[in-house]
This record gives sequence, structure tokens and C-alpha cells, in this order.
Amino acid sequence: MPRRNTLLDATWPYHVMSRSNNRESFYVPMEQCWNICTRFLKKGATEYGVHIHAFVLMPNHFHLMATTPNSNIGVFMRYVLTEISRGVQRASGRTNHVFGSRYKWSWLPDPAAVAYVYKYILRNPVRAQLAKLVEDYKFSSLRTSPLPIETPEPEIWKNVPPSREGQWMWLNLATPMELEKLVQNALRRYSFAFSRSKTVRLQQKRLENFYLCERSSKSR
Repeated sequence: MPRRNTLLDATWPYHVMSRSNNRESFYVPMEQCWNICTRFLKKGATEYGVHIHAFVLMPNHFHLMATTPNSNIGVFMRYVLTEISRGVQRASGRTNHVFGSRYKWSWLPDPAAVAYVYKYILRNPVRAQLAKLVEDYKFSSLRTSPLPIETPEPEIWKNVPPSREGQWMWLNLATPMELEKLVQNALRRYSFAFSRSKTVRLQQKRLENFYLCERSSKSR
């Protein structure tokens, strides 16, 4: 099957996920892997003019949200994955593949999609029971990070609470499992979108109402 052409955009963010080879843990300790990943993400962001909004490293994969003003997500990710692979191989003394397959991406075309996915990324360690609160997880851009984290334009970011305290409270309020599954399924599409089935439309309405209520209560 031929690879799909990457949808190139200069304005709205992408969600990117890349998983380790055979879904095994990366070949080096997490602290070392974090340093390697953030080093080359930072270099890549500077080199290719990419704006990073969120990054979370898990034991066998990572999640990234980024905007590419130069419409160059493919070039940027090729650089980042190549350099991370080389860095991990050097540090571990192994020549095996570091990543199992090509990265997966989904374009986020509206403020609702951006908010859903931003929360989905940063709650990943909590869902995996690696932390009780989002701010407790060490390998997340939500904490002090060497990465140049940039906030998108207000129109793009308008569904995310503006204050740090409000944002942390919002992120720590768990999304119901069936609604979170909607987000996971929507991320399988090239452009983030929910299924058009009647059941999913009803669930989508619940998700929208849930986010509206929680955001309004936490944005103060």
C-alpha cells in the first residue's frame, strides 16, 4: 500500500505519535531518552522554524503537538526521528531500529480539536498510571522543559484555559472513557474528525458539553 501524502498546513497544529520498535521500551533509561529527544526536537524546531506546543515521552512512544509555519512537518519529523534514533543507538551501543514504523499524524483543523488533543496528550501518563496528576510526570513539556514551548494564536488556543492554574485543573479533570475513545478514533484520521454515525454524533455532543462545562469552571 502506498504511503499517504502528508497534508501540509502552515497555520493549524498537528498531533504526531511515534512508537518504539516492537513496542518495547526504548533502549536507554527514560532520563537519557528524554534528554536525547528534547535535544533534537529543540534543534529541529530551530532549524525548520517549527512551533512546539506539547511533548510527552512515554516508555515506548511519544506524543507531540506542533505547528509548522513553513508547511514542513515531513522534513522536520524525518530530521527528528533520524537524529533521535542515532542518539539512542550511540547511547545504548545497539544498532537495532529505534522506531518501529513511520510516525502517525493527524492535522487539527479547529480550536475544539486542538483542545481535545492537547488534553489527550498531557493526560497520557495519568491514563497509563505513571502519575496521579499531569504536572507530576517528569517527562512532559508541562513541567520545566528545555523545549521552546510556544502558545498558538488566541483563535487557535481559545478552548484551552488561559491561566496556568486553570489549565492544570482542567487537565487533571478526567474525561469519561467513552468520550476519550472518540478522541482516539478521531486521531486515526488524516484530519481530526469524528465519525458521522448517529451514536457518535450523540457522544460528540456529550464531549462538547463536557469540555464546555469543565473549561468554563476552570478558566477563572
